[in-house]
Amino acid sequence: MLFRKLLSIFFIFLKTSAVGLGGGYAMFSIFKDELVDNKKLISDDELFELFTLAQIFPGPIAINFAVFFGNKIAGFIGIIVAVLGIIIPPFVAIVIFADLLLRYRTNKYILSFFKGIRVATIAILIDIAITFIIKRKYNVYIILTIIIFSILFFLINLNSIYVIIICVIIYILLQKFKIMD
Repeated sequence: MLFRKLLSIFFIFLKTSAVGLGGGYAMFSIFKDELVDNKKLISDDELFELFTLAQIFPGPIAINFAVFFGNKIAGFIGIIVAVLGIIIPPFVAIVIFADLLLRYRTNKYILSFFKGIRVATIAILIDIAITFIIKRKYNVYIILTIIIFSILFFLINLNSIYVIIICVIIYILLQKFKIMD
């Protein structure tokens, strides 16, 4: 029984990592479909909790999530299985792409491929942001802050450190004046 569960976890994380271009945020929807909706290994609330924890700790979100999820489901062996599943595809992809990129870095098709990945990743991140906003029922001030600073970050190319500092200041002010709870 445990072996089947571990095998299932390994393949879920392997598949998610293989198709989840863009990192942990891009994988969120796939994890929700697989772990919550299909396999019912965790609840929707547990997924949000584990994903939130994964964001708090330093390191790649996908690996952090694999650690927390693996531990919750099967302890230390669950961690090993989930982390292996999550790191194998990028490792293989990096080896292959590094070689190809060095050989064909000026090829217009290769450059177009990477531009396409960038657009798809942005679309996935927008979908996740909308999902988080709906799930957590953020108020209008949070939504406006997200929109304004997304514009500052993506269109004006404001340094991300400044965006984070400004967002923290706004959050503190909103808390101080009891505009949001």
